[in-house]
Amino acid sequence: MFLFTKKNDFWGIRKLKNLKVLVCVALFSAISIVLGKFLAISIGDAFRISFENLTIMLTGMMFGPLVGAFSGICADILGCILRGYTIIPILTVGAALIGFVSGLFYNILKNTSEIWRVSISTFFSHALGSVIVKTIGLTLYYEMPFIETLILRSLNYLIVFLAETFVLILLVKNKAFIAQIERIKR
Repeated sequence: MFLFTKKNDFWGIRKLKNLKVLVCVALFSAISIVLGKFLAISIGDAFRISFENLTIMLTGMMFGPLVGAFSGICADILGCILRGYTIIPILTVGAALIGFVSGLFYNILKNTSEIWRVSISTFFSHALGSVIVKTIGLTLYYEMPFIETLILRSLNYLIVFLAETFVLILLVKNKAFIAQIERIKR
């Protein structure tokens, strides 16, 4: 019941009415596009090593699950348009899930240490959004074998998970960064 009280903006819906939050979400989405579409290492058509999910997860953790999902959707669609990629709806759902799941777990685990909150949030957002949903989308769109693709993407995101978790822990433990985020939320 605590998830739906008026005082608690667990989902982040009220934050979308704040212009400063929207600008910050737009900035994080733009950084995601640069990290994912312009600075990524591409291996064929279906595999890319990138840190595009870093700022999407950060948005979900700092502003709530729905804001994180919104950031993922915006980053995916705008990134595809800017690079001339085909917009694949199931991949957009995967990007939304990454922001949503990271925000959901980060907010649910408020009483645990920051290291565990970030690690669990990052793990489940990658497992559901990047590995499961996006792998299904890629195998359907590119007609690739599912099991092989799943194994390769799992290995890829294990490495990405470790790197992104490290960076996210540094950010959420940085008092100056958190103070600026709290200032933006007001």
